[in-house]
Amino acid sequence: MTQDSAQACIEWASQRQAEAFWQCAETAQAVRRRHQFFIWTQASLQRLLPHQLMLCSAWSPLRRQLQPELFNSLPLPEPVLQWLQDPASLAWLQQGWLRAGSQAQTLPLAGLVASGEGTAQALSLLQTAGLQHLSVLGVSRPQCAEELESFFLLVSREPLPSPLLNLMTPLLHCVWRRVQAQELQLQHSPAQGGASTQGVTERERQVLAWMRQGKSNQEIGLLLGISALTVKNHVQKILRKLCASNRAQAVAQAMSLQLLKENGLR
Repeated sequence: MTQDSAQACIEWASQRQAEAFWQCAETAQAVRRRHQFFIWTQASLQRLLPHQLMLCSAWSPLRRQLQPELFNSLPLPEPVLQWLQDPASLAWLQQGWLRAGSQAQTLPLAGLVASGEGTAQALSLLQTAGLQHLSVLGVSRPQCAEELESFFLLVSREPLPSPLLNLMTPLLHCVWRRVQAQELQLQHSPAQGGASTQGVTERERQVLAWMRQGKSNQEIGLLLGISALTVKNHVQKILRKLCASNRAQAVAQAMSLQLLKENGLR
């Protein structure tokens, strides 16, 4: 490749990245609910920051701490899920972010020094799942750099560029805080209390919870002690009840109706 060709490729890539950024920012304006946020991260945001796992946490005035919520597009072992939502793990990750000058950064999982046996196991399992890099970004509370308004963790196969992560931090912060405010408002709204669950049964909720984790019909059957064919029938009923055309839409709709809340999933 000649120097002129290389420069043309760089300019083309930069233009595509700029277009992706503005498209991401534009589509973010319509995000109000948790399920909309999940769809946005799997579509527009993926073009800029391709990741397989995202943990979002926002400061809760009621609980006086950051409240984490996990969004992942591939199934993860239970120890990893527990580690990601453990306050001690979050504190360890946040301290690393603070030591880096409160700047977004991407680190190779293989190079991280584990803070304990649970962390070492989780990092090893993430690498076994094909994930190699961990990115941290956040926003400090006004006048207090040590306290966080929001904190995000992205785990990916490829390294994410720190300048782009820093550019995206304010947008992620604003969108996630807006989602949290809207969900809280609806939670306390009298109208929300009567939101229909479309007749979804408890067993179907269990199937939905494992669908959210990316499990196949066969895997769900083994976990619930039923046949894969029975799971398939449950999935078809779920799609019909939630007016969804595929599993991803069903999960998004279930998140909107808070059908997964009892299972500890969002």
